[in-house]
Amino acid sequence: MNVEAASAASLCISIGNTTLKAGVWDGDTWKAVRAEPIGPLAIPALGVWLNGFARGRAIVGSVVPELTPVLLAQLGESGWTGRALRFPELPIVPHRLATPQTTGIDRVCAVRAAWAQVGGACIVVDGGTAVTVNWVDSSGTFLGGAIIPGLRLWLESLHTGTAQLPACPCVTDSMPDACGDGTANALKAGAFHGIAGAVERLVREARRLLGATTPVLVTGGSGAWLAGVLDAAYHEHLVLDGIRLAGDDFRLVLFGRDS
Repeated sequence: MNVEAASAASLCISIGNTTLKAGVWDGDTWKAVRAEPIGPLAIPALGVWLNGFARGRAIVGSVVPELTPVLLAQLGESGWTGRALRFPELPIVPHRLATPQTTGIDRVCAVRAAWAQVGGACIVVDGGTAVTVNWVDSSGTFLGGAIIPGLRLWLESLHTGTAQLPACPCVTDSMPDACGDGTANALKAGAFHGIAGAVERLVREARRLLGATTPVLVTGGSGAWLAGVLDAAYHEHLVLDGIRLAGDDFRLVLFGRDS
């Protein structure tokens, strides 16, 4: 298959606050996906991994502005033609946002991908460093949503913002008991059940406007756990899908007429 003819980019990269995630698209599916924790070694490690793939076009969606030019420079030195998505300069989705210039590209791209899958009103929950609940109406318009701390941020803030509360590892393989039998377990109970309750409430509020059966799509590092809480579908690569779709939508703007 001619990958270049199938999509504007064969490589899509999402730079988040916690994780750098890259996917190689073969025209039908994600051929390979790599995730690196954000830190000094993330971009060099990605460069080593990319040595195993044929060079082409790359689309970047980033919520860490200082890392964007560093990654684009690395891509250029490695033979990739990289471009970064900008919103609202690129109208990736229609919206009613009061401050679109401050809206994370991860939220925008997740909404773009969700709309492509559902074709109607939907609710997009992204369980990352922050948990976002995003509302999309029946016309595909991004209405906005809510942002709350994610599990790791919730637990870290209680540790760093108090004198005695301990550091608590964030493991999302199961929901802890609501009644913690010690300080560490009480912290976990508050974080897990607090976030679950907040997201359930926000989804309920969204469905009051969008419709009682509005589907929920969940993604992000804590997405699998949240999908279980909400009895909703988990879409592991929803943000990468949105970056790819936005790249296709704005191929000429990003890469010119020779793309």
